[in-house]
Amino acid sequence: MAQTTPILSLPDELIAEVAAVDTPLEWTLSHVCRRFRNAVVGTPALWTTVPVDLTHEGAVQISQLYFDRSASLGLSVTLKTEYKVAESLAHFVPHIPRVVRLTVVYGSYYALETLLESFRDVSAPCLQHLQLENNCEQWTYPSPIDLSPLQASPITSLKLRRCSPRSPLPRWKSALTHLGMTRGAYLEDLDGDVFLGISKELPSLTHFYFRMAEGMYSLESGIASESLTNLHLEFDAYSNDAQVLVDILAPFRTPHLTHLSIHGIHEYQISALFTSKNTDWSLPALTSLAFTNAEQVCSPEIDEHCKTAMASWQIFPVLSALTFVNQCGTAQIISRVLGSDLRSSLRTVVLWPLDEDVEDVGAVLREVGESLAPVFRVSPALFECGQWQSSIRLKRLEATIELHDGLCA
Repeated sequence: MAQTTPILSLPDELIAEVAAVDTPLEWTLSHVCRRFRNAVVGTPALWTTVPVDLTHEGAVQISQLYFDRSASLGLSVTLKTEYKVAESLAHFVPHIPRVVRLTVVYGSYYALETLLESFRDVSAPCLQHLQLENNCEQWTYPSPIDLSPLQASPITSLKLRRCSPRSPLPRWKSALTHLGMTRGAYLEDLDGDVFLGISKELPSLTHFYFRMAEGMYSLESGIASESLTNLHLEFDAYSNDAQVLVDILAPFRTPHLTHLSIHGIHEYQISALFTSKNTDWSLPALTSLAFTNAEQVCSPEIDEHCKTAMASWQIFPVLSALTFVNQCGTAQIISRVLGSDLRSSLRTVVLWPLDEDVEDVGAVLREVGESLAPVFRVSPALFECGQWQSSIRLKRLEATIELHDGLCA
């Protein structure tokens, strides 16, 4: 039998590795033959990522198979619940002590409250990553979430989507290093100060991801954090305010911030930041600055900032890495940046231009890149755009760049 079907001679360890490549495969391979089933079902590590969609019939029974087959290993659980299924959470409670990562997509505040109350009686000593996503109807009032039942959990990463926690946070806030927050389009009653004020309770915060809905770009208080090193700002919809970046970043007091990435900004808004004459603020430790956009063409905008000479770089005195991914106006920005005093401090420039901008960006690099020190890491299309002088330090990127922090999935 093994000679005619040699796949049956594979060791259990190899079969388990194949199944681990993609989560759905544990089910597919377990139905190939009894040999495969025994290998897959008998490997607990393949069953630690647990989907619990209580909106679907049979979800309790399916998730129970994961709980049983994962033995005593730590669990990553994604739980989706709505109005009338909170009572189905009972089967999940005994496994709370094993949960390392928990994502909850809730359709009602009652369902979420019922789940969190379960943690009051059953400790979660392994829970490190918590993500809560409000999936309620748009007109539902977003009640602040009481996280006090999670007092004893060693949470270091918290992500909140269209919801906010009740203040003060539990005592684990002192150990929280990663915070992600998304302001929903219908949270008008929760202004920026409410959201950013939470960050002031976190003395160990190092990574902050903040996504803003259209029309909610006023963050008057900013962030004052001695520990913050990585900041990602994302705009759900493009703002037409040329000064939006300056207005948001100027109140920030983050002396140890080293990495800043911004998604969803126009060229003229970047130019306004680079030409700002405001000397009342700076990011003195910032070494990496990235601008990213979706794969779409921005409508061209004309603004006086696009014609103004780049200001001195006192805002970013030690900046050494600059990134542009799918950014409108990359050719114009790069031309002006490389012609400023920033050129002497840059060590790496990453360029992944929109398809229609590849030739323009290439022309800029050929014109000014030969005399520059930075290493240019470029997209395949830009790398293959004509002939390059050997004096231009060019490296080809083989895959689309993923700049979002691991917290921001």
